[in-house]
Amino acid sequence: MQSGTLSGYELAATAQGFWQADLLAGYLPRYFAALAGAAAAGAADLARAWCRHGFPHYAADAATVRAGEQCLETGALGGSLRRLLADRVEDLRRAAAVRSAQDGAG
Repeated sequence: MQSGTLSGYELAATAQGFWQADLLAGYLPRYFAALAGAAAAGAADLARAWCRHGFPHYAADAATVRAGEQCLETGALGGSLRRLLADRVEDLRRAAAVRSAQDGAG
């Protein structure tokens, strides 16, 4: 491994621990643009790792779902990354619906 580069394991572990509720919420607006940017720059493996391990599941709300949908609508993502993001956004959509229903019931 080169100095300054993370192994796949280190990248996954870092991404999984990244989203700590409100502490890093400021990064959320840039997440989908960075994902598409990494894919466009030829870093599809990095983008897949971010999508697989660093997806902001905690942010189950309509705004995050819409941001994910907009990323998919651009057509900038291809193949397996597009499918992976579509699956993550669908999971987020369901979680947001549950959270909304719980908020309405309480």
